[in-house]
Amino acid sequence: MIRKIIIIALLVSCGSNAQTINKTRLDSLFMLIETKNKGMGSFSISKEGKEIYHKSIGYSDIANDAKNNKTTKYRIGSITKTFTATIIAKLVEEGKLHFSTTLNTFFPKIPNAKKITIDNLLRHQSGLFNITEQENFASWIITPKSREQMLERFIKNGTIFEPGKETKYSNTNFILLSYIAEDIEHKSFSEILESRIIKPLKLQRTEYGKKINPQNNEALSYFEEDSEWQLIQNHTDMSGPMGAGAIVSTASELNVFYENLFSGKLVTEKSLAQMTDTSTRMGMGLDGNVLHDKQIYGHNGGIDGFRSLSIYMPEEKLAITYIGNGVVMSPKSCILAALKIYFGIDNNIQVNLKNY
Repeated sequence: MIRKIIIIALLVSCGSNAQTINKTRLDSLFMLIETKNKGMGSFSISKEGKEIYHKSIGYSDIANDAKNNKTTKYRIGSITKTFTATIIAKLVEEGKLHFSTTLNTFFPKIPNAKKITIDNLLRHQSGLFNITEQENFASWIITPKSREQMLERFIKNGTIFEPGKETKYSNTNFILLSYIAEDIEHKSFSEILESRIIKPLKLQRTEYGKKINPQNNEALSYFEEDSEWQLIQNHTDMSGPMGAGAIVSTASELNVFYENLFSGKLVTEKSLAQMTDTSTRMGMGLDGNVLHDKQIYGHNGGIDGFRSLSIYMPEEKLAITYIGNGVVMSPKSCILAALKIYFGIDNNIQVNLKNY
């Protein structure tokens, strides 16, 4: 999980549609990223519901010489929030919850619970302290955590502003939202995720995360030091982040999720309009920006050395995802470079990675 949603600043003009994707130049880009030790992971582009390009680079498990591939699972961190927001929107559609419902309905001991609404939680306007900014959080979260332990910290951490007065990213919001979904559905968040998103979309490599199992083609994470990849030893126990960052997936399947979300197969048009309303700076589990008259929505993620970004361009019906388990060149920069090639803006095959 990371502190805030990144608004992707693509320096491209999307006025020209790419008729034929230049796979050779995209291959050159990712080969360069790999050979220069700028990244390891998977990248995917989908157009109108069909994957038109995929590339995996580097290793899922260096010690065992296992390479990343199309079905390698990665921790996606805060991209999980779009899934959680989708689930909450469905509960609202079904009349099981309202955006105006206040937090005291579920957790009366949380500070300002009588004032904080579901809408405040979804839009990061609750004022609740972001638990991932708490001292020693990284060492505390690597062991299993109960709901009671998490709630105790939320209560102790208190608030930093009055609900609705400001917008400030807080993972606390989406952990609480996943607890609320569990209480309404009388199921675990994992089961809710399975029944409401994974099974309907027939996703095979997306799930609520567990301890990483490299033998199941699940990527370990690494950091670069002196031009060598070093294994990251400590990993978050997923009982902590819940709906804020506990999902694992692939680049291809994240594109499937976003395509279905924006095509109306997961939520109604009204719900999607509410999710994509960024008038308060953040939507519901989504961020948005207008670039060269083209609307872009998406979310990024960062957890235990994994970094990821998914974006969707409604007018182009284009979904793009990059997930890295070894990151020097950011996912944002990888997507930026790839989109320059996709839209025919960068005619130089030998991309200068120093620019990213």
